[in-house]
Amino acid sequence: MGAVQKLATVVIVGLVGLATLLVVYLANEPNRRASEAVVQKDVAIERGIQTFIQNCVVCHGPAGEGYSEPGAKGTGRIGMPLGGNTEAGKAATERNQTTNPTQRQQRYDLIVKTINEGRGLMPAWGSGAPGGALLNDEQIYELATMIQNVDWNVVYNDTIATDGGYPTFPPAPASAGGAAPTPAPGAAQAAAPTSGPIVVEMHDIYFQPKEITIPAGQDVKVTLKNLGAAPHDFSIDALKISYALDPGQTKEITINAPAGTYEFYCNVPGHKEAGMVGTLVAKEGAAAPAAPAAAQQPAAAGGAAQAKTYTITAHDIYFDPKELTIPANTDVTIHLPNEGASPHDFSIDALKISVALDPGETDKTVVINAPPGDYEYYCNIPGHKEAGMVGTLHVVAGAAAPAPASAQQQAPAATSAPAAAAPSYTITAHDIYFDPKELTIPANTDVTIHLPNEGASPHDFSIDALKISVPLDPGETNKTVTINAPPGTYEYYCNVPGHKEAGMVGTLTVK
Repeated sequence: MGAVQKLATVVIVGLVGLATLLVVYLANEPNRRASEAVVQKDVAIERGIQTFIQNCVVCHGPAGEGYSEPGAKGTGRIGMPLGGNTEAGKAATERNQTTNPTQRQQRYDLIVKTINEGRGLMPAWGSGAPGGALLNDEQIYELATMIQNVDWNVVYNDTIATDGGYPTFPPAPASAGGAAPTPAPGAAQAAAPTSGPIVVEMHDIYFQPKEITIPAGQDVKVTLKNLGAAPHDFSIDALKISYALDPGQTKEITINAPAGTYEFYCNVPGHKEAGMVGTLVAKEGAAAPAAPAAAQQPAAAGGAAQAKTYTITAHDIYFDPKELTIPANTDVTIHLPNEGASPHDFSIDALKISVALDPGETDKTVVINAPPGDYEYYCNIPGHKEAGMVGTLHVVAGAAAPAPASAQQQAPAATSAPAAAAPSYTITAHDIYFDPKELTIPANTDVTIHLPNEGASPHDFSIDALKISVPLDPGETNKTVTINAPPGTYEYYCNVPGHKEAGMVGTLTVK
């Protein structure tokens, strides 16, 4: 009996020990599962960031700021704000990352559904994508988890590290002394046949121009420029044409097409669906290009009976130009092409004007005859004005037709401006470049340079050799600097850490 009792005691002690371990394990199970869930969530967030950088930055921006950033000119973004430091981005982060369990689950379900099936201008990436899903269920789960939990500053930094710099290419460089003039609606490349070179620019995420006309049955050279932050492509299926371009790349191609109308588009997944599509028209006996856009402006003299014409172009999601000066008490025709992928509108409440503009529409105009004053024009589609789609119309008594933008930038008018007035120029700060990158001013003369900051970030305008440093807050438009310098070449740059290295630099030539 002694041996049996000893065995029984060992068994009982063993069972008690196992039971104790089981109790301890079960008691710690919630903590273990919570810890494992945290690790899984962190992995999902990291993988979601990589998926976002590869597929979403082009429309939503490196910090998820979307189209709502101030100074979105040149980005071409059409994505809704998801994060970032803009007002709309912060509001989106608050909605998506709510701590209310019920609302959080509803937002998660909406995010997953939107990525899967698309919504508005956003194409479907999952189950609703034509031809098959572009992202699998796991990638969509990771994206949704990332959007609901991520620090968008981390996304921004990872994007910069991946791209080797800020992933938004600036507009094509302007000639020294000023930016290129805004083309008139249906400008020569967009509407007139041509036997010479044509330039088609690829932006994120649209073509400029959206329509080109060439003579049928002739070799026509077309220069393709990818000014976007993402890879793009120029494809015409009917002509068996497909050219891929990396960001910043330029290619020259030759097109010879029989008479007809052809669709050109970007074949990168999701880009055509987002609006990156245009029309090539091949015409028999097509003539030479129309006169340059500047010739469409009324002559300074001898044309008093003809209404003056101007252009305000709607983009996603800004107007170009943001300011326009017209003569008072005169019939003025303003062309209103919509080069955006979204519907827009041109409204001036004080003049009871509201003109709806469909995507790609180029033939809308409005005739304005107004007394002197400043009038706000804006897009009345909900959210667009708040996102920065607003401008100012200056109506001035005795104002003449505007000179081309390049002429306005390069030198003051010789006859209309008082001799003592300081020449005035503009250098605009964007995220993350200056426009223009080159400017020429007269030497040993007081020159006023306006320094609007249309970026979402603080910037600065510095010229070390002239001991100039002007801080620029986001959206600030009233800063100026007066320069009087001897002949020479001077570097201007943004002294905010990392901005000069990312390309925010330019050249001031003083002659």
